[in-house]
Amino acid sequence: MHKTLPVLLLGLLCQLATAFPDSAGRRLSSLADKGSSAGQSVYLSHSTLRVLIWEELPQKYQAASAAELYGFATVGEPFSTEDSLWRSHWADLDKHIISQLHNSPLRVHSAELADVVFVPAVLDINKREAAEELLAQAERLFPLLKQKPHVIALNHPLTAYHHKWHGWLDLPIAKAFTFLVPEGWVYGWDHRFDNYVGMPFLSQVRWSRGRVHNAFDAQYYNRTKTLLATASFTTDKHEIRPRLQKHCTAAPDLCAFVEPAADERQTAIRAFDGMKRAWHTMHAKDDYITNAGVFESLTATSLAVAFEADFSRLLPFQDMIDWSKLVCYLPTQYAMPGDANLLQTLQEKCDRNRYEKIEYLHGVRHVFQWSLNPRHELISFSTKRTIHPEDDALTVTFKMLLKNLCARGLLSEKRCQ
Repeated sequence: MHKTLPVLLLGLLCQLATAFPDSAGRRLSSLADKGSSAGQSVYLSHSTLRVLIWEELPQKYQAASAAELYGFATVGEPFSTEDSLWRSHWADLDKHIISQLHNSPLRVHSAELADVVFVPAVLDINKREAAEELLAQAERLFPLLKQKPHVIALNHPLTAYHHKWHGWLDLPIAKAFTFLVPEGWVYGWDHRFDNYVGMPFLSQVRWSRGRVHNAFDAQYYNRTKTLLATASFTTDKHEIRPRLQKHCTAAPDLCAFVEPAADERQTAIRAFDGMKRAWHTMHAKDDYITNAGVFESLTATSLAVAFEADFSRLLPFQDMIDWSKLVCYLPTQYAMPGDANLLQTLQEKCDRNRYEKIEYLHGVRHVFQWSLNPRHELISFSTKRTIHPEDDALTVTFKMLLKNLCARGLLSEKRCQ
């Protein structure tokens, strides 16, 4: 009888962890997992996603070291602790996701229990040959490929679809995978493919949960927003750059044009300061940091202004975010020199209902942030169509993944209900 008592206690812990998917449930889950002979996670809810990380992947396709995976990519290095501005590169996004899943309470160690198989590959535009080699061996390397959806996170959209880089989505075997891909890039998306899920770029702006979830205060924005607009370019290859610079220089009380400094840290701090002070931040194609910077400005609560009509179509979470409230489109001719007054046009076309738009942005900016210590239990089949106040970029990305896999019939109808 004494031998069965530990088993009964463990079973009780498992039931409690399943019934209460909150912080207490997580503690029970952890405790029960340590005592489980099978080494499986105890699920926080019957509807939460279950992820198997494919650890049999050859090392050459993974992060070079544990330090690379768990160090710089996860927490980065602070630029400005007061404003939570961190040195992190958008190209570390895949490593960030992998590190999150390694320690996720949703991780399982059994293919039978898993909903999806996550492939912890670190593949970027400099590893195109390695990526093609990996996919060429897919059927041998991934014996569950025909049984379970396999997911790979990319750090660069060009690796997925752009013809210059022989995009992987064009490879026949790629149809067997689903890719998590940063969107908001410079090239149009090829809608022949449905096996991808868009997600925000990794941002250098890292607020605390308390600061992100504070109540909307119109008076606070009236005090802090002293500029109509700001713009920052790290390259001079876009023709619109000198035009924006001219308009901003002529009206410094309305607009701040941030010149890149030799010190990367100073450039980031100045750009971030401009975004915090401005109601709008202007963005242009082909300046790749600026396109990634759309998410910098949104997390800094500055509305985006784009000069390309298809800009908002390239942004992620289309089913959950009303991008018309966050991105204003201005035809490029409004930035032309001469009689055209860009700032006046911006004010007329984009600045209407500014408080309504800022309040909306204030309420959703947390879903563009990757560093809020995400509550993984929010990645649930039952909530895959809604945004929770404590969601972040990771949890919403995986909710969109669930929707994608269910829509394509890759997960059971019972799980998708």
